[in-house]
Amino acid sequence: MTLEDGLERLAGRTPPGDPADVMAAARARAGSRPDARSPRFLPVAAAVVAVLALAGGAVTLVGGDESDSMTVAGPDDNPAPTAEEVPVVSVTGEGMGPLAASVSSLAPSDTSWLGHTVELRNTGDSTVYVRDLRKGTMLGDREVATATQGCGYGPEPDARLLCVTDLRVVTVEPGDTHTVEVNLWRDLPGMNPVGGGPYEWRVPVIHSTEPFVEPDDGGTTGTVTLTYDNLRTAPPDDVCVQVDDSRPSARCGGVDGPVMFGPEQHAEMEQAQLSGRLLDEDDCLYLLQESDAARYAPLPVVWPYGATWQDSPAGVLLADGTLVPVGAFLTASGGIHDIDRLAELGHAESVAGRARQCGADVPTVAYVQGEVTVGDVDAAVEGDAAVWDVDAAGPPAPSATAMTALVTRLGCSGGETGKVLEPVVVADAEQVVVTFSVEPLPNDAYPCPGNDSVPYVVELGEPLGNRELVDGACLSGEAASTSFCADGAVRWPRPA
Repeated sequence: MTLEDGLERLAGRTPPGDPADVMAAARARAGSRPDARSPRFLPVAAAVVAVLALAGGAVTLVGGDESDSMTVAGPDDNPAPTAEEVPVVSVTGEGMGPLAASVSSLAPSDTSWLGHTVELRNTGDSTVYVRDLRKGTMLGDREVATATQGCGYGPEPDARLLCVTDLRVVTVEPGDTHTVEVNLWRDLPGMNPVGGGPYEWRVPVIHSTEPFVEPDDGGTTGTVTLTYDNLRTAPPDDVCVQVDDSRPSARCGGVDGPVMFGPEQHAEMEQAQLSGRLLDEDDCLYLLQESDAARYAPLPVVWPYGATWQDSPAGVLLADGTLVPVGAFLTASGGIHDIDRLAELGHAESVAGRARQCGADVPTVAYVQGEVTVGDVDAAVEGDAAVWDVDAAGPPAPSATAMTALVTRLGCSGGETGKVLEPVVVADAEQVVVTFSVEPLPNDAYPCPGNDSVPYVVELGEPLGNRELVDGACLSGEAASTSFCADGAVRWPRPA
């Protein structure tokens, strides 16, 4: 296993689970975790990688010294926990000098199963120097994996913990604190079921009131003992949970600009085919579906986990690197759901809230789960690209159910636009987007004196009202960057 392979797993890969009632007290007690002060480092030696051998019993860091050994105590034979019990962690310190240890409550973690912090506060009058605390071990009979920040788990078939050990020294000034994040994993490959506990992890901490000059300088080895109990009451990390209402786990989904993305693992997978054009309006992304028989209302889109917004060119960047540009036609598997079902399907409240905002007119969302195939931005338009403008001699009134467009071929054609094909018309409450194309010309070299404009009556199907008329060719595609679209895509009312 290479260092790169291990680092890919440092953040963990299994999301936390659906909260049971017994977790409510733990979440309420978790609160906000203390902020770690930015430590000052004294350069001592280059970083090395330490792989922890995770058989039962003592665990030794490869590349460390004897002071890096950790002993592991297994769980007692306790009866099953009652419904009132919740997962807890406590801490004691021995030989820690002026360093006082405290812990935050256990809570579901964004990057593992459970997590908490350990805070070392310097209660003395002198600076304390602390060697790196990146360590990890298996608790019990390979029932719980636990490690500090900078560690993760290694390859299958049997999970191992991998730590990047930085031999630089952390400096804790009088009255300051050094905070270490601790992650717990369960049900990794080769692990046994979680017991109730208690589990005990004795973590050696090398500290000194004198600077460490050489890597093998001594110091005092104290012990921070972490004791975990009632872990069996915590939910497994098989579906998504939120840490609390104000800090949802990213693995429950989230919002990035106009992009709403779903949880990493879905409560159910669907295979219905979705297709349509992607539009961006008022910080919301919509899928505009249409068929030969009907055009549907635009639906807010919830994208797969890991999707982000890209400003230039504007579009949705999927986790696999696929870009879905605004204006593009796409196909994907997924489903269409009531917005109220998003919480049931495991989404963060931020996703449901944005969906309700974007879906005020239509309380449903397009729910993308499978692979997304992106067509050309102009894929739904047959023929060569064309632009259009409103006939100034007969502009549309709000009561109009049709309007006359003056259509001009975009490319060189010797001055003639030629036959105008039936346009694609997509309407919503704010806009009517009309995208024209013209009959393709035979392959040849054509002069460019400027093409004529051909009138074409567009049936709107309903009164225009106060909606804007928009040239779809100027939203994206080859016309968008030309002088025809320099003043934007809105053709009516005319920009002031």
